[in-house]
Amino acid sequence: MDYPLPPETVIEIDYEWAVRSARVTVSASEMVAPEVCVVEACPSGAIGPNCTTCIPGYSRLDQECVACPVDFFNPLYDDGTCEPCEPGMSTLGLVGQTACWGCFERCTVCPDGFVLWGDTCKQCGPGTQSKQECLPCAAGSFSATGKQCQPCAKGSYAPTSHSTACLLCGAHSQALATGASQCTCVPGSALDYLSDRCSPCLVGHYSNSSVCLPCSVGTACNRTGCFECTTCSANHFADGLGSSSCLLCVGVAPRPDVCLCPLGTFGDSSSILSLSEQCRPCASACPAASFIENACDALNDMRCAPCSVNCTPGFYVTMECGVAANITCKRCSVRCLGGYFISKDCERTSDLACTKCSSGCAPGYVLNRPCSGASNRVCDPCPAGSFGSPCQRCPDGYYQPTAGSTACIVCNLLTDAAQTKCYLCPPGHYRATRYACAECPPMTFGSGGGCESCVGGNFHVSGATSCVNPPIG
Repeated sequence: MDYPLPPETVIEIDYEWAVRSARVTVSASEMVAPEVCVVEACPSGAIGPNCTTCIPGYSRLDQECVACPVDFFNPLYDDGTCEPCEPGMSTLGLVGQTACWGCFERCTVCPDGFVLWGDTCKQCGPGTQSKQECLPCAAGSFSATGKQCQPCAKGSYAPTSHSTACLLCGAHSQALATGASQCTCVPGSALDYLSDRCSPCLVGHYSNSSVCLPCSVGTACNRTGCFECTTCSANHFADGLGSSSCLLCVGVAPRPDVCLCPLGTFGDSSSILSLSEQCRPCASACPAASFIENACDALNDMRCAPCSVNCTPGFYVTMECGVAANITCKRCSVRCLGGYFISKDCERTSDLACTKCSSGCAPGYVLNRPCSGASNRVCDPCPAGSFGSPCQRCPDGYYQPTAGSTACIVCNLLTDAAQTKCYLCPPGHYRATRYACAECPPMTFGSGGGCESCVGGNFHVSGATSCVNPPIG
């Protein structure tokens, strides 16, 4: 392996040891990359490439690093020897120390595992740690020496505080993380509240947490301690909860939780175990005037219903009853669009009909009622004696005997007051006014609607229809 560093590069490597450090300076050109790096653990108290250097608190004895005994100390590396503590000082019963502890007048500092107690150092007991005072280890941790609390390793737990050691998790239980205060049941087991221990789930049950549950329909488990149930394979089924195995389906298994009768047959169960005993043939057809309300399926025979004759009020028939369906009905329309009126009501087989409103009244007629959604506009004829739109009375000298006329007829004779007739005055009468006749005066006679003078006669009667010569003598 090559290290692409320029030769002039200078690298400083710090070796930080307990109380002193040695700084070594080398150039990149002096470094040789090792082919293989092997790291071996040194014995307690020894360090260095060949484990030949003793750390402070230890001294060399017969090529081995040996911890300084109680009340002896060594603050140096390798070349130091263990020296006895000065009078009034000690290592507080500890070996491998780098200094002695004690108080000439008053203690101010204590080593790990000890706390100040008045003028002296007091050792913390197991299950605690020294943090200016002896504090109990929390649940999930322990201390055997009173120095520092350590978390429980995986697979162990400490259920209470002040623990001096961690307990191993029991059978079928686990602690997946460090620092556990309790163990949990492994998948496939659950807590037995009577024994307060984890036990494997029974056959036909499973657990992926802390409770054993029965296998759901369509699944099964044939052993204890299942953490999941297996779905039934093709043409197999499990129709109940907590099944230990899947059964072979002799019919049709559209889902893993049912076994049904095959097509063309039906039965009363979704768990068919015998075709001859549990499945029957479906009916073939419905009687006349009826239709198939429900087709035959695996659980029910075909059901027929009588055909309806008419739709319910407010609906009309769009398709008559057939083999597969009853009459089809559609709701009747309730009104026409603007400008249209209902010309035919909704009937059995047809919706209401709408016709466009007429644009206006014909000449000689007058509007009586406008067009609405229920009917067309209604026009009444102008009465006799009138004409046009709007209706107008015939002028003098005109008449009109027919209603709904567009014009009046000229009358050179006499008309009635309503101007519906044109007629002559009776014999012996003449037209005295527009609408009245009068008797012809004496010495005249009337014929053809007028009066004429008598000639050679002497007749003094009015209203005469002819002249009469007076008698002789």
